[in-house]
Amino acid sequence: MEKSAHILGLGYESVVKVPVDSRKKMDLTALRSLIENDKKAGNIPFLIVGTVGTTDFGSIDPLKELCEIARENNMWLHADAAYGSGVIMSQKYSGRVKALSLCDSITVDFHKMFLMPISCSAVLIKDARDFAALTIHADYLNREEDEEDGYTNLVDKSLQTTRRFDALKVWTSFQVRGKDGWSKIIETSMENAQYFYSQLSADKDFEVLCEPEISSVVFRYCAAPDGEKADEINKKVRRSLIHEHGVVIGQTVSNGRTFLKFTLLNPRITHKKLDELKELIKKTVIILN
Repeated sequence: MEKSAHILGLGYESVVKVPVDSRKKMDLTALRSLIENDKKAGNIPFLIVGTVGTTDFGSIDPLKELCEIARENNMWLHADAAYGSGVIMSQKYSGRVKALSLCDSITVDFHKMFLMPISCSAVLIKDARDFAALTIHADYLNREEDEEDGYTNLVDKSLQTTRRFDALKVWTSFQVRGKDGWSKIIETSMENAQYFYSQLSADKDFEVLCEPEISSVVFRYCAAPDGEKADEINKKVRRSLIHEHGVVIGQTVSNGRTFLKFTLLNPRITHKKLDELKELIKKTVIILN
């Protein structure tokens, strides 16, 4: 959002970051306060961006409440659902993201939960009339008389003039997998994350921050005498897993401490494999010490 605001000429400082609660969701009280502060300062708050599947924790912001706040303040509500939009395809868990339908626009990355090749993304807008903001006619490209004759020109529906036919791979995968296929894929990943979370939570050698809402598990090996040494051990574990075992694992920082992260998107991962990965981490720590 900062880069987008900067490109638009609004500057980085026009983006106001809202604190999160203990579950890494947007703090609604803080949001209301920040909007009021902006108004008192003579600014015009016009956009709320909620997240459906934060990059680290996979947290889902309370979109229903965000929509109410947006309507109260005449603001546009956009949902960055690049990661979590796939949950809508789950028959069991789609309720977690059903409020996506309330948003004015959403971002979808089909190369995440939808398992498409990179890159494949879309911005979906609720009211088609809002695409009018992108429309500009040029005699050499999308003449108005062509539209009057019934020719469709997608230039009026995109920020890019020349682009690849990414929609083909999306259409094909939906035709092949169908609703039931997608539901199974999405639910398998989410339930794998829940399983891994439960296994780590039951193990005194690990600390887990949040129960996963989607398929991300953020944790750390904590059986070290002090926090700083534990930070170094977790960093070394990550590098060792990548370079010596071919296991790619994420790393992040929360509350000043280093954490590891699994974002489980591969539906072919089994509980047995996750158990093996947990034990591999333990063995790696022993070797490193």
